[in-house]
Amino acid sequence: MKTYDQDSEYPTWLGVKPVEPPQASVNEALAYLVDQGVDVRLRTCQEYVKTTNENYPYRAGMFTLDADEYELLIDSGGYYLFLIMKDKDIIKGRLMPAQDVPYRRQLNWRDIFDA
Repeated sequence: MKTYDQDSEYPTWLGVKPVEPPQASVNEALAYLVDQGVDVRLRTCQEYVKTTNENYPYRAGMFTLDADEYELLIDSGGYYLFLIMKDKDIIKGRLMPAQDVPYRRQLNWRDIFDA
């Protein structure tokens, strides 16, 4: 799976000129894609959310994907920017081509970050 996060080198598989320096942040990669006219959609979720189940009071957060938007991003070569939040703070970010994102209406963040 092709991904890009804060700890990796800039993805040369984008087919566009890499951002300098090679250790670019997610923000720099996002800005570069937007400058190139690439469609990027933002999805956020909380790291953990409370449940009503007494045995499992918390579960991992879920990203919500729209089927029509998903197909549009695949057709246009677009990307998703996934952000995991802890309250109001961003704790993880990952930029991925839509074609590499498994489609499900509700997508557990672990399917993106632990893959």
